[in-house]
Amino acid sequence: MGKKGKNYYKRKGLGGDQHHQSQGAEQGQENQGPSGWRYDSRGDKPTFQSDAFDEYYNTQALLPPEEWKETVECLRTPLPTSFRVMDLGVSSEIVKEQARKFQEEISKLHPGQFQELPFVKDGYQVNLPRPVLRAPLSGLKSFHEFLVNQGQAGVLMRQETVSMLPALALRGELQQDSLVLDICSAPGSKTSQLLEMLNECPRPDPSKPPEGMVVANELVVKRAHLLIHRLRHHNSPNLVVTAHAGQAFPSCFDGVTGRKIEFDAALCD
Repeated sequence: MGKKGKNYYKRKGLGGDQHHQSQGAEQGQENQGPSGWRYDSRGDKPTFQSDAFDEYYNTQALLPPEEWKETVECLRTPLPTSFRVMDLGVSSEIVKEQARKFQEEISKLHPGQFQELPFVKDGYQVNLPRPVLRAPLSGLKSFHEFLVNQGQAGVLMRQETVSMLPALALRGELQQDSLVLDICSAPGSKTSQLLEMLNECPRPDPSKPPEGMVVANELVVKRAHLLIHRLRHHNSPNLVVTAHAGQAFPSCFDGVTGRKIEFDAALCD
């Protein structure tokens, strides 16, 4: 095998170090380089651009050129950082107060970029790219540490804004005794919303938990473990986790009466 440059590995099937190829491919660190080589782009800024993607969809002519240009610009816009503070009592109130203080501080550096989401209870969105939040000289390091630490503590749920919407569609439908099936639930962000909404429903005795239940289903067992890990801080008696294929979820029956149990609502996202 001939020499290869410092930043290049041969494509799979053309010789070269296949261990390095597969390792780089798994880590997402290589881009197609000239003459069939793959370029090691670690450290480069992502361009969010793919010539193959552009060529394919331009050929399909799905949209007029001007609309397609706007669509591509939207796709290449980095997602904002968004999160919810979960309803867990006193600890949540402390974290909410911290979030408000960070909102004031960040608004001085980046006016209007730290927003409360009007349609999600205790939801926030920061319209700054993640590299900016992580940069040590950006003045936002303490906020990034706040997100990481409170996320690990389970008081704060990192969740994309668009991911918060599906559960909200059921908000007006739930009652304290509702049975809800979350068919594809991992990693658990939307399941967390459903549990909170169920707990907020009026009930005869507010000192007791709701009579309803959220069944969180996840086919992949490892992801079901992740789901349980993320939801353990709810400490909710109203949560059941299952591991079945969603398209063939089995019927459930009352263990005492034998009556078939029907769900009042189902979420599949």
